[in-house]
Formats: sequence, C-alpha cells, structure tokens
Amino acid sequence: MIVEGMVYLDSCNLVHFDLKLDNILVNLDQENNVTNLCITDFGLTQSNRQNSTNEKGAGASGTLSYMAPEMLVPDSSYDKAIDAWSLGINLYALLFNVMPFFGENYNEL
Repeated sequence: MIVEGMVYLDSCNLVHFDLKLDNILVNLDQENNVTNLCITDFGLTQSNRQNSTNEKGAGASGTLSYMAPEMLVPDSSYDKAIDAWSLGINLYALLFNVMPFFGENYNEL
C-alpha cells in the first residue's frame, strides 16, 4: 500500500521529501488487520518538474535517517528518486525492525 501511495504521488508529479515511518498512518479493523495506509505530513512536498523542464531540487530537507545521500552533498541536485531511497529505508526498517544506517550523532550517521 505504501508503494501505491508513492506511485500516486509520482503520477501527480510530487516529491514528498520526508517519507518516514512517523508519516505513515495505519488503519486497522477489529481483528487488527491493516485496512488502509495514509501518507501524511506534506509540509516539504514539492512539485517534481523534472519530466517537463529538467529542473531538480537542491538543498537538504527532511529527516536525516531517511535522506538520500545526494541530498547531503553541497551544491548537488536530485529528483523524485530521493523518495524511492526513503521508501527503501522504510521497508528495511519494517522488515528488520532496525534502521539500516545509524550512529551516535549526525556525523556518524
């Protein structure tokens, strides 16, 4: 269901920039079966105009643990692929119950 949400955002040419487990709400039925997922917190969301004008975002925003590496490189550019990276981080955390990258501070991370 998370992937379906990301596909929908892509169809609307939107880049979320802060896709993390805290921004995914789960709706359960009476037997605790997942009935729906909602992606929330669109405060950093931007239009991805790469397909039409070849423009890309620049600058880092979002949650460091979920950020794609190219977002941390000064003067780098990136596009909607950063949401795919964040999706992979989320799926890893859901499968293994631990973040794939960690450190005692932001520099180590």
